[in-house]
Amino acid sequence: MKAFCCAITALVNLVFAGEAVCQEGSLDQAMTIVVTSIRPFSQARSWQLSINSAGTGNLVIDDGDGTRNREFPVKPESLSRIRSTIEDQRYFDVQAAELGDVVLDGGSEKVTVIMGTKMKTAELFSVANLRGKRIGEAGEAVRAAKLLAEVRSCFTDPHAIDMRSYYEKLFERWEKQPIESK
Repeated sequence: MKAFCCAITALVNLVFAGEAVCQEGSLDQAMTIVVTSIRPFSQARSWQLSINSAGTGNLVIDDGDGTRNREFPVKPESLSRIRSTIEDQRYFDVQAAELGDVVLDGGSEKVTVIMGTKMKTAELFSVANLRGKRIGEAGEAVRAAKLLAEVRSCFTDPHAIDMRSYYEKLFERWEKQPIESK
């Protein structure tokens, strides 16, 4: 819980200080990731996750009657893959804060990454129809979704909704028609 409170404090400090410029060597910097997955009309439950660079994960699942909270270790290999995904997908270069179409009965996944003095938040809604004039937004959605899929692979819980199979289908479709980001 202490790590989660520290992450929130860092987040607040960054919001008031403004976003810092990209720095070299971000693979070695302190990192906190906060993810929220909300699916209002699903048997699987909405969840929140906090992961820090010390390898501590904290998962909170809304079970309908309250919340379940569990702390778990995040494997060093998982942290390394997450950091690589952030770098490879140029997550801090994603321009839009909200990606996709808001669907009345749909949900969303929001990921905030704090690394060193940088912070970036992106929220994914329904991204299946991002084509045509919105091709740049689709490219950014792919980058954010790849990070979300990597973060979600850090834990298993049958009660927490898992969008990875949905994202994998979209990745396959988008790879057939290359997408350029803005």
